[in-house]
Amino acid sequence: MGFGLAIAVGCGSTIVEDPGTTTGSGGTTASSGTGGLCEGFADEMGTAAVTVRFRNETGLPIYLPSLCSGVSYSITPTGGSDGTSYRYDGSCLQTCEDLQTDFPIACGPCAPTSYLVPAGSSLDVAWDGTGLRPGAQMPAACFAAPDSGGTCSQVVAAPSGTYRAEAMGFEACGAECTCNAEGVCNGQPSGLQAYADPVMFDFPAAGLVEVVFGVCAFGCAGG
Repeated sequence: MGFGLAIAVGCGSTIVEDPGTTTGSGGTTASSGTGGLCEGFADEMGTAAVTVRFRNETGLPIYLPSLCSGVSYSITPTGGSDGTSYRYDGSCLQTCEDLQTDFPIACGPCAPTSYLVPAGSSLDVAWDGTGLRPGAQMPAACFAAPDSGGTCSQVVAAPSGTYRAEAMGFEACGAECTCNAEGVCNGQPSGLQAYADPVMFDFPAAGLVEVVFGVCAFGCAGG
């Protein structure tokens, strides 16, 4: 999953995520003609999309770290882990559905990237309401590659419930770091760490979730 265009909006910006290699069609089957045997391993669509807004109230710039496919942050069920990653890197992802028609691929490392949220500004990203569940036991007949088999990962729809969103940022992104007009920076975030206030939200009711780096996100003297 790559990153699409970051568009300036007022004193904030919006990051549009590119779905990349995962299809999410929910209906692709293996070319081997195994039909329903493999349909159960198709990627699922989320029931709703959520805008996650990172707001910077620290008075200092914040650089958010990245996955290869976008901003790195976490979404977890408040009831405890269910074995599914609700914020995952799709940049070189091959799900069970993908492997029904594609041979496995090898990927190199992605370039270090960070995302600038200036003081008093915000950055919006979209969560599509899905998670990545590893360890699916797909039958060998469903794999496109000969002699493949074993486990694979499946994109699943996030169930309704209460979730927690959390994020961490940094004060800098390295001496050689430069950022474009949309705040996408070609450097690894570094320096003092800032921690946003964790926020709970109900899914799918919440259309907007604000993750705020408050005035003491970098730490306050005497606090």
